[in-house]
Amino acid sequence: MLLRGEFSSLIEAADGCGSCPQYVVYGRTILESGNPALLEDVLAGNVPLREAAEREWNVVQLQLAFRRASAAERIRFGRREGVGTLWDECIAPAL
Repeated sequence: MLLRGEFSSLIEAADGCGSCPQYVVYGRTILESGNPALLEDVLAGNVPLREAAEREWNVVQLQLAFRRASAAERIRFGRREGVGTLWDECIAPAL
């Protein structure tokens, strides 16, 4: 509901859902991960919310930063990290 704009803050969202702000962040992390299988596992109780969110946190932060970055910023990032590093550590293992 926070992502849909129904609440203006984490605290308001937590109060509205009978939770705490940290668990709202955990839920938002799972939703922002774009991983429907993980969301299903969390909702079914197969994976604890906190565990799933902590596991996904860094990847979600990378996704969000990449999506926010302009084309010029992405190019600077690629140059700083190195094309070989990005290929060897991100792209090739995902193929």
